[in-house]
Amino acid sequence: MKHLILDIKSEKGFVLDEVWEYLLLPDSEGVVKKINSDWKGYLVNYDQITFDDLVKACKHFDTNTLQGLNSDYLLMGLNNSKSELNIISGVSGKFPLYFSPYKDGFVASTDISEIIRRKTNKKININSALDYLYTDYFMYTTHETFIEGVYKLPVGHRLRIDRNYKFKIEPIFNLDKFLRNQQEPFSVEKFQEKFLDRMVNVVRERTIRFPNTPIGCELSSGFDSSLIAYALKKAGISQNCTFFSDYSKYDTGDTDKSIVEKFAIKHNLKLSFLDISDLTTFSDIDTGWSKKYFFPGTHALLGEIITAENRRKIYSQPNLLFRGFGADELFMSYLIHHNVDKMIKDELEWAKFGIEQGIGKIFTNKGLEILKSRDRMFQTPVYFSIFSPSSVEWAIFSIYWEYGEWSVLPFNDLELLEIARRIPRKNGKPLKKQEIWAGRTDIFLPEQYKQKLPFDNHVLQIFEKRKGFLVKILSNSVLGKAGLINSSEMREAVATDKAKDLYKNMLPVFINVIWLENYLQANDIIKL
Repeated sequence: MKHLILDIKSEKGFVLDEVWEYLLLPDSEGVVKKINSDWKGYLVNYDQITFDDLVKACKHFDTNTLQGLNSDYLLMGLNNSKSELNIISGVSGKFPLYFSPYKDGFVASTDISEIIRRKTNKKININSALDYLYTDYFMYTTHETFIEGVYKLPVGHRLRIDRNYKFKIEPIFNLDKFLRNQQEPFSVEKFQEKFLDRMVNVVRERTIRFPNTPIGCELSSGFDSSLIAYALKKAGISQNCTFFSDYSKYDTGDTDKSIVEKFAIKHNLKLSFLDISDLTTFSDIDTGWSKKYFFPGTHALLGEIITAENRRKIYSQPNLLFRGFGADELFMSYLIHHNVDKMIKDELEWAKFGIEQGIGKIFTNKGLEILKSRDRMFQTPVYFSIFSPSSVEWAIFSIYWEYGEWSVLPFNDLELLEIARRIPRKNGKPLKKQEIWAGRTDIFLPEQYKQKLPFDNHVLQIFEKRKGFLVKILSNSVLGKAGLINSSEMREAVATDKAKDLYKNMLPVFINVIWLENYLQANDIIKL
């Protein structure tokens, strides 16, 4: 499917009455409603609010209303009194928005590649690129990307563009009010009761508005997807739902097929298994996709594409898919703050930790110095998102858009967030998930009360099965020529079969390097 594109071309600034002549607003599939009135965009409405009231709140930037909505939306409209174009992203953050003002115009799209392709002078933003390589864009929210002059609208913010293409970003959410509203922790029993009641209501609210849409739910052997499955069962929805589980014979730490089968029998769930043992990252499928749609993620892309194709074959139409993203962040929401000094300290500590773990095998001394520079961290504005950047799924939006499937993230819910911030404590310390749900054998199996393990053994196949591709990418490294990564040493390690042992403890960083290099090289982006 085509993506939303607003491509204004006027060296004298835009004329309000002519803005929509530059807009391509493709039709949507499934539950996504295309909005094409005086305000335009897309909406998946989970709340008790009419479209007219939502538009009214956007027009007047009524943050009291907007910050209380769980709905997924991206809307743009004109502010005639201020001669501005306004674009608003809901606090759920499901719709990405990338944009770039330039001398003779302004372009915005839900696909970052549409922006990059239109830039005549493509230059890498080193600071942001290094952030991506090491933190995977998932530490704190900024508006910068790895290309200079290409920006992204932070989750839950309004973008204001004046007639001369100057922009300003403003938050929807009142963080100070939110933080002041901290209440006493619940007991374990009260927390369980409140949390489960709300989870049941969340899955019901997310499905009741789409009665003729097929429903799917991802299911692993962990806690998060099991809680969603249990909520679907209690809401009376599970009998109409297919539960999808992909597994690899190389790793059982995240998804143990035998545990998933036992859980499904316990709760009478309809299962659909997919063996992904032979799906190796950096295949022709996922590298081809990534050349077109930059994919800021680790090993997941190939699995995301294959499982989306699998579900489309099963349903033969667009569907809802419940996913467990955001659960870890939700259960740690007591840590939410907006202290910039603390954020910088956290990033410095994270960089220090990485150096101790050996990221110097990937980054050069020059790269490490930039990565741990306080000046670099102070240069980029940080924006507050009520939900963690790692749970808003921008990385795989293009897959959902292509296949007409809409993911539903029950843990990204404002009422659940309020409950989670009152997480039970023992001796002043917040309890972990396993401690909170201890004894709830009506939900979980005894085998589920264990620490999840990484998916590394499956992913490590890249050094054997994708050896030629890795050598080729590292031989032409853009970041290596810039002196930021040790590309020659990395290439030699891959070629001589030493890379698996050398990089297994920093596998996400290694894979991020390859994804970024794959995109930069395919699109001839070489300037720094």
